[in-house]
Amino acid sequence: MDKGAYIFLLLAFSFFTLPVDHGKPILHWEDIEKKVMWGLLILYGGGLALGAIITNTGAAQRAGELLTLLPINGGIETIFIFNVFATIMTEVSSNTSAAAIAMPVVISTAESLNVPPIGYAVLASICVNCAYMLPVSIRAIPVSYGLDAGVLFRYGFKLSLYNIILVTILGYLAIQYWPSFVQF
Repeated sequence: MDKGAYIFLLLAFSFFTLPVDHGKPILHWEDIEKKVMWGLLILYGGGLALGAIITNTGAAQRAGELLTLLPINGGIETIFIFNVFATIMTEVSSNTSAAAIAMPVVISTAESLNVPPIGYAVLASICVNCAYMLPVSIRAIPVSYGLDAGVLFRYGFKLSLYNIILVTILGYLAIQYWPSFVQF
């Protein structure tokens, strides 16, 4: 664990012991119990764990191998498939886990196709940061607080689909007509 994490952990624990008002501590467990969205914290932690499992077991590498079996050659269909893959990963896990899974797959697949991987990785990273269907994304948590899951999924699906199409078209144009986009 990072040294900064230990500092924050000690600071958090001290809030339960340091007296400020008539000998009462700054924080009470009852307040935290009532005001923290525990389900989303567990869901977010599960997404991080899922990302670690997929990466550590070699499933991400296997997914990359399966992607190379598809009829892709570095064109618009490749961008579309990478974007769909990155979006699916970010919808079922946290953005951090999705990036940890999708980026190595996208980069290794692009390299096996003998195309510069930078542009494809940039486009997939845009999709990794656009999760709308489930409340595991940092951006979706405030929106989903108190929102019906069916409504979130229905409208989030449409937004994700629009995002994939838009990033695919603009990304293809950038790769084709902006040479510095794919160079490192």
